[in-house]
Amino acid sequence: MAAFESNTMLRAQFPTATVREALKHSIEKKAYADILDPQITVLVVKDVSVKAFMEHEADQRQPKQAVDALGDADHAPRIVSFAKWTHPVGIEDEYEELAWIWPEGTDMKILEDWTKQTQETAKKVLGSEPAYKLSFVGTDPVYTRRGAASLLVQWGIAQCQQHGKPGYLESTLEAVRLYEKHGFEAAARIELDIESDEKLGEREQYAEIGFIYRP
Repeated sequence: MAAFESNTMLRAQFPTATVREALKHSIEKKAYADILDPQITVLVVKDVSVKAFMEHEADQRQPKQAVDALGDADHAPRIVSFAKWTHPVGIEDEYEELAWIWPEGTDMKILEDWTKQTQETAKKVLGSEPAYKLSFVGTDPVYTRRGAASLLVQWGIAQCQQHGKPGYLESTLEAVRLYEKHGFEAAARIELDIESDEKLGEREQYAEIGFIYRP
């Protein structure tokens, strides 16, 4: 959640701290389902520095000192970036992704309006052509600009190249340069008028860019 908490659209769809806290559980359940879905690949980048430190100390036959030095810290590698790629699905394929279960308090009108906009844009750009789609990529703010997101994007590009399929994604305006750097081209602008998160009673135009990659 930390990767998306400042996103204007997310805050409009999930307008209170209570709803956003409940959203974490929805994300966990959907992530487990996605991991089990053969048409979806969920990728993570981990910071193994703590694990590496523990292994080094163990090699030096000083495991107790290593534990003492870390105190009560969680010794598991920390997930610092993650992504979800959906695989190409043709019209003839009988496949339907498991639906989200949204928490109580979700602004369903904004969510459904935005979903409709993104789906219509993807159809306009791709037509009926099956593609690898980057549903989302997020990086812990502490780890931004270290190349983690690029690794996750490059995985999808490699699949596109290997199988001769296009790649598609919607990007926030802040992340545009990341995708352009990897060969994606802007294909459409997606916009929705929503209530401002910062100026009560005012409206603002939220926008993302639909990008396509062709091998």
